[in-house]
Amino acid sequence: MVKRKISWKLKFAIVLIIATILIYTGNFYIFHDSEEIFSYVMMHLGFIPIDILIVALVIDDILARKEREVILEKLDMLLSVFFSEIGDNLLSNFTKINQDKNIIYKYLKDIENWEDSDFESAMDAIKSKGVKFTPEISVKDQGVFLNEIQTLLVDKRNFIVNLLENPNLMEKDNFSELLLATLHLDEELKHRNDLNDLTTTDFNHLIGDMNRIYTNLMYEYVYYMLYLKHNYPYMISIALRTNPFDMDADIHVKE
Repeated sequence: MVKRKISWKLKFAIVLIIATILIYTGNFYIFHDSEEIFSYVMMHLGFIPIDILIVALVIDDILARKEREVILEKLDMLLSVFFSEIGDNLLSNFTKINQDKNIIYKYLKDIENWEDSDFESAMDAIKSKGVKFTPEISVKDQGVFLNEIQTLLVDKRNFIVNLLENPNLMEKDNFSELLLATLHLDEELKHRNDLNDLTTTDFNHLIGDMNRIYTNLMYEYVYYMLYLKHNYPYMISIALRTNPFDMDADIHVKE
């Protein structure tokens, strides 16, 4: 017959109960005032529902918020890895053929000088209006562009899949949508035998998939730069020196 081990919590509860009984018993033998002891016990029993309310609602809510903050912090760290691995390259490849690239370059080149309100305004605008991806590219260069994107996605496929397996992603909808959209584009490109010979309709379909990525990618990039500004000032230096929207960006530190 298997013996069941008593958990430490049950042992601890038994010890406390015994200690309470001993204290009140000692109190009775010393002061011989059972009415006062009984009154004292009943008074404290009356506070038990309030104690439970405080623990169950207030403290539990504080712990839940703290736990969510930890989860979001870890996801923000994953976002940093994402841009290092693939995000910056995707932004660079998409933006360089975008019809509005000059406007975007001018707008985001000076992101290092932004105030918090500038970041918030940019994220609100991207969220509400999106960022249009309208490529300016010749027909003969379309295949080269698509093959570059496919090579990048194939190389980082396992990385994206591993990120999607993170159970905490539901806490960041936009990031999870970005990863799903990126994986979808990878699937679209993978199932086409020849990316150099696509119809205009088929190419436009792929551009629609890229547009979905581009909007989410731009939002996360602005959020990511704000996150670095507040939490990791030493990391924002390299992010600015590799700014995909600054054609003059140089990784080397200058005076």
